[in-house]
Amino acid sequence: GLYLKQHGEELPKIIEPGDPRNAMGAAQIKIKFNSNDIYPTIRIHGTNNEESIGRRVTLGCIRLHNKDILELIGIIEGKQVRVIFEK
Repeated sequence: GLYLKQHGEELPKIIEPGDPRNAMGAAQIKIKFNSNDIYPTIRIHGTNNEESIGRRVTLGCIRLHNKDILELIGIIEGKQVRVIFEK
């Protein structure tokens, strides 16, 4: 894979939080849908690789700076959230 080419080693199947190889960063928000017709999970997450923010590096993820995902979670945690779709 790409990590092997860039770093000379394969990633393990499970990478613990806090491990610098874990691209998920400080936290994540999962958006799940009740339909199998839609990609099952979209993740909004921090990253330990800030150069990857805004780039097309994963399927179904939105990457933020770790401080920004923690701030977003602080804003919405424990509150009712409504999703508004606009075209």
